[in-house]
Amino acid sequence: MKTLISVLIVLITFSSTTLADIIVFKTGAAKVGIIVEENPTSVRFRVKDSVLGISRENIERIEYAKPEENKELELKWKADKEKADEARKLKREEEQKFIEEQKAKGLVDFGGKWVTPAEAEAARQESVRQQVQAQQAAQAAAKRPISEETELPAFVRSLPPDQKQAYMERLKRVGLIEISQVRARPQSRNVTLLTGMVTNKSKDYMRRIDLEIQCIGENDQVLFTDTSRVDRLNPDTSGAFNVSVRIDSSLIKRTQVRVVDLTWE
Repeated sequence: MKTLISVLIVLITFSSTTLADIIVFKTGAAKVGIIVEENPTSVRFRVKDSVLGISRENIERIEYAKPEENKELELKWKADKEKADEARKLKREEEQKFIEEQKAKGLVDFGGKWVTPAEAEAARQESVRQQVQAQQAAQAAAKRPISEETELPAFVRSLPPDQKQAYMERLKRVGLIEISQVRARPQSRNVTLLTGMVTNKSKDYMRRIDLEIQCIGENDQVLFTDTSRVDRLNPDTSGAFNVSVRIDSSLIKRTQVRVVDLTWE
């Protein structure tokens, strides 16, 4: 009874607003469109620019419209599409106009923000400075002898000697992986492409290097964390990584990348 009532409500609603073929499903739901083709087992049903294949096992009934009514629906779909296309065109024109206005002011697009060339260069230099500092710190940590009493975590100090040595070897190699040229570039609205280079400064062949990438916003807030990897790096060779994240590039103040695991030969 509930299903029948749902079907009747759907049919009354559609009949009062739209003249077109209507497929009513056994669940009580319904779709408005145009039947393209049908056979004893299935129905091909057009809804705007998509054609759906629907099994007759799922269909409760079909309400057929007159050819002229379906033609009216096709004209409506066409008008809606033209309207949407025009809106997209206007948006592109507005965006291009905005870009031209910013360029006329002498501004440049830097990381999704329009800034003066001097500000862009200062930001680039600051990014390079931070990367150099991070690299120097990692290299210094790799060269500095590890004091078991003060620097190793408690769980490591309690490991058997062979496992403790393996941990220290891994820590040393992590410090010899150099990460550079980290960039956050707008890819589309609310999507940012994070890229960078990973260089193997050790004497070992790195089979795999696993990375953790964090996008940092205002007040050192972590906005997004993702992972990536670089495979098969010989000594003194580099590989690139890139990750698309769903976040507006304008919110990212800096990007942190660190090695979380690696395997070597």
